[in-house]
Amino acid sequence: MNLNDRMHWAARSKLVKVWRNQTGWSALQLPKAYRPVPCPILVDVELPVTRLGRRDGHNYAPTIKAIIDGLVDASVVPDDNTQWVATRDPSFVVGRMVKVTIRPLTA
Repeated sequence: MNLNDRMHWAARSKLVKVWRNQTGWSALQLPKAYRPVPCPILVDVELPVTRLGRRDGHNYAPTIKAIIDGLVDASVVPDDNTQWVATRDPSFVVGRMVKVTIRPLTA
């Protein structure tokens, strides 16, 4: 999802649901020892593209938000505020798979 997309709210809602549910389901596959995490986390997202080119990573904030909400749904973190979650702009890779990396946030 991209902030430049101009779609009906119902269509956007369906996409958010897909991203959120898939992230939550994937997170539930983690061993229970990793849920909830005992510290703040940094979430890095790699989004697949068909070709590398100029892209504004900030425009993919709705996708990142849905991913983080999915982590909250799966009880990986108790809340999606800055006390528990930090993010970077997504990176783009040629391919077909989304990669979400979660690691402890160190000061």
